[in-house]
Amino acid sequence: MTIDKISKYRSEIMGMAILLIIVCHSTLAFSGGILKAYDYMRSFCKIGVDIFFMMSGLGLYNSFNRDNNILRFYKKRLTRLLPAYIFVVVIWAVISVGLSIESLTDFFWKYSLVSFWLDGELAEWFIAAIVLLYLIFPVLYWLLKTHSLVLYGLWAIVYGVTFYISMTQVDQSAIRLINEAFVVRIPAFLTGILIGEQISVYVTRKINTATVIWYGIGSIVLLCVNVFANSVCERWVERVLFLPCAFCIIMLVSILLNGAEKRMGKYVLSLLGFFGGITLEIYMIHEKVLMIYDRFTINGTVGSLLSNITAVTMTIILSVWMAQIIKRFEKALENKR
Repeated sequence: MTIDKISKYRSEIMGMAILLIIVCHSTLAFSGGILKAYDYMRSFCKIGVDIFFMMSGLGLYNSFNRDNNILRFYKKRLTRLLPAYIFVVVIWAVISVGLSIESLTDFFWKYSLVSFWLDGELAEWFIAAIVLLYLIFPVLYWLLKTHSLVLYGLWAIVYGVTFYISMTQVDQSAIRLINEAFVVRIPAFLTGILIGEQISVYVTRKINTATVIWYGIGSIVLLCVNVFANSVCERWVERVLFLPCAFCIIMLVSILLNGAEKRMGKYVLSLLGFFGGITLEIYMIHEKVLMIYDRFTINGTVGSLLSNITAVTMTIILSVWMAQIIKRFEKALENKR
């Protein structure tokens, strides 16, 4: 397999990432036995966000590398993001205010996106973060092409600063919340950009069987160390591990998907590709579905584990259904333009 396959299977990898994120955001936690193992798995699944940011960086690099017109770049990104966001927020306003999940005042503040930067409000932190990354991406691309060492230096600085904040701040201040949700993922985003550059330069570089084995071993080792760190160490240790682990998983999955293309795994490819095509919509919808479901669950029992699995399944089904509706809405807007 050649290294460019990482880019080829970007949509499938993002489809895998969004499924991990849904599992991670399932709200029940357990304190002992086999259910504790489930809780470890659920906690580790938040690495899907890191994978998502890494693949987003790669996707933006590929897009801008094909057409570096800044105005067209911004227009494409915003027309992809804003219609879907507005559609979801309007529907959610009716549901959340109607069910008294949120007051109207809280609703407007939470979903203004400004609230994340001022108060660390996490309701739609990903949208607020990705808008910022869209805005600064042309600068990052320019740095990569003209002063690449500066970009590598920025990667190292952000990587260090985020862990310093994680280690020194124990309160739930806005700075800590912004750091834990977004800033710690900036190195993953920058890594995605750097992967894109490496692919464009070394498109014919081969990845052999030994590489598959090493990435597989690396993923397992990092997973085991992460479970240990999550149990007995500080939270920042986990964050140190997530970036290399996300990279190992991306490499391993791209290798496995390349092999699956020639076998029955092509159906897995199609399924992951389908999810990868509607990740933004699923991301915006799934937590809201879980928020409603969580109002009717009881934590800490075997029955609630089954309830949790049911919640995840129903979330996927409803999110996909709503995502398809939003896609039709977006296409209708495009046709009018």
